[in-house]
Amino acid sequence: MQQSQAAGRPAPSAPTGPVNSTVNGTFNGFGRGQRYTLANGQVWEQTDAARLEGVRLDNPQVVISPGMFGVWYMRIEGYNTRAKVRRVQ
Repeated sequence: MQQSQAAGRPAPSAPTGPVNSTVNGTFNGFGRGQRYTLANGQVWEQTDAARLEGVRLDNPQVVISPGMFGVWYMRIEGYNTRAKVRRVQ
């Protein structure tokens, strides 16, 4: 059985390292299903149940880092909570 050429390679538009940007507008905490639009034009959707409640920040700095098996995690500067996200745009 022959493996496809794309096997094991990221999609052409997939980032290969951490993404450093800011959330456009107001960030009101994490919640499953929420979408976060970044200043660089990327849109990420939260896929887990991580919560960060009682937070209201305008244009906060974010870092989205790769994890194991193609998983990505988003963290807001100044907070330790991270949410599992997937890029949707």
